[in-house]
Amino acid sequence: MRAPNDPPKAKQRNVVALTVFRRQLWAACYGQGLYFLDGKQWRFQQRCPKYITDLCADVDRLWFCTWMEGEIGFVKRVYAPPIKIPLPRLVNPRFTYRNFCIAASETEVWVGSQTYLLRLQKGSREETPEWDLVIPSDIVYSIVPHANGIWIATAGGVWVFKENSQGFLFQSVRSDMSISRIALDSDGKALWVGSKSGKEGALWLYEIEKGRWNLVVKFSIRDNEAEITAILPSKRFVYVAIGSCEFTVETATPVKGGVGMYDKKNGQWYWLEGLQGKDIKSLAVFEGNLWVGGADGIQIAANHVE
Repeated sequence: MRAPNDPPKAKQRNVVALTVFRRQLWAACYGQGLYFLDGKQWRFQQRCPKYITDLCADVDRLWFCTWMEGEIGFVKRVYAPPIKIPLPRLVNPRFTYRNFCIAASETEVWVGSQTYLLRLQKGSREETPEWDLVIPSDIVYSIVPHANGIWIATAGGVWVFKENSQGFLFQSVRSDMSISRIALDSDGKALWVGSKSGKEGALWLYEIEKGRWNLVVKFSIRDNEAEITAILPSKRFVYVAIGSCEFTVETATPVKGGVGMYDKKNGQWYWLEGLQGKDIKSLAVFEGNLWVGGADGIQIAANHVE
């Protein structure tokens, strides 16, 4: 049994995304590529792009997007070569997309970039995919597919995307605060929203059906460059990562951050102690523990999952 905060040894740094796919933990390391945990040690998934910025898993595919290469694609299993999907051509030569996040529903894949929101209907031929292109006003930080529409977070607020006979429709839900992350609650009925003003962060709960906003907790963010980089709700807790929203292969001066935890049952906010990393970018629950990824690698915050 591994001791708390002591995951299998690895050389990964700049862990920007963690997710569970086919009962294995996967990690995207900016500048290094994609890794998976085989139960004993981390293994390198060969031939994948180095500059992956986000991961998401559906039933049979692990999707990724990149910043430097401007690519998206997926893998189907460990050691399988990645399948890359061509992005639409906006200019000639092809515009280099800087993709920030990716999400998948049962029928669609969504990619948020520095300037665009892209939608791919699953089942399109991979060689000539049929992309839909939506142009929001800001970089897309976070995407949450939902039955009532696709929710996105940008620097300008929270938006809901819907489609009718007249085409795409974006509706602003909140535009008076700087939002960097959103996540669907474990019951599927509400969104958890992370915002920041000055050196103060805030965690909000937005009740989707009622359209009601609730300020849950405010907390100090010591570093001016830090933002809320990940929100991970469980049945009882909501985990919040603090770090930099930038992507870099340099780890010499990471921002001051950490991981906070809101207890839904007693309404209390806690900072998790004992984590050594500063620039935290990713969270995942795996094998009954909270796994934390950042500039310094991967750690386990044991005994904090319920």
